[in-house]
Amino acid sequence: MSRKIFGWIVEREDLTKRNHNKILLIVNRKRGAEHARKRVPRHFAKNKWTNPVSGGYRYFRRSDKTKAAKERAGKDRLRPNFVSGDMQRSILNSSRVTATKSRWTWIARNMEFDLATHRKREIEEMADDEIEDDTNILEEQYIRFARKDRFRRKRRRRI
Repeated sequence: MSRKIFGWIVEREDLTKRNHNKILLIVNRKRGAEHARKRVPRHFAKNKWTNPVSGGYRYFRRSDKTKAAKERAGKDRLRPNFVSGDMQRSILNSSRVTATKSRWTWIARNMEFDLATHRKREIEEMADDEIEDDTNILEEQYIRFARKDRFRRKRRRRI
């Protein structure tokens, strides 16, 4: 039996469809949690991804008025979505990862701050190089799980 996953083919006679879907669910859940833990904090820092001109997160350019207000407050005027750190803590602590066999999503829920739609999209956005890395890691993890005895077919397949 061969299955095409993410553009590559896995050939396993002893991997049932049910176990195939279980593996995909586990792998997607792990990737979503890893994204929330490692990549989401990048959205609140001044780096190559948050640059409004060439950044991967597609941030819009902040107005001069906003930059001046941040400067008066003694904060870094080029650091997006960050003044005191309250919004970052709120989003990271209340966010949620959902996973299915076909994909995972990270949902930025924020109970304390009213976020505009475009700000929420900026925070939930993934850069193109992150998507490529994610796909490669998903493939590696799928193969590793598919080789475990836990997911192998227990009885011989009838033909």
